[in-house]
Amino acid sequence: MHCLSTSEAGTGKDLVATALHQLSPVASGHDIVLYCSALVETLFEIE
Repeated sequence: MHCLSTSEAGTGKDLVATALHQLSPVASGHDIVLYCSALVETLFEIE
């Protein structure tokens, strides 16, 4: 399952993502949270 949550900072997006993961059929797998605001544009260019 892929989920993109967008909202203002401090609204609990990570909590919603964790809850969705825990309720999903793949809950026994890894939960990977990516904070896009922490990434720099040049990283995408390199990859």
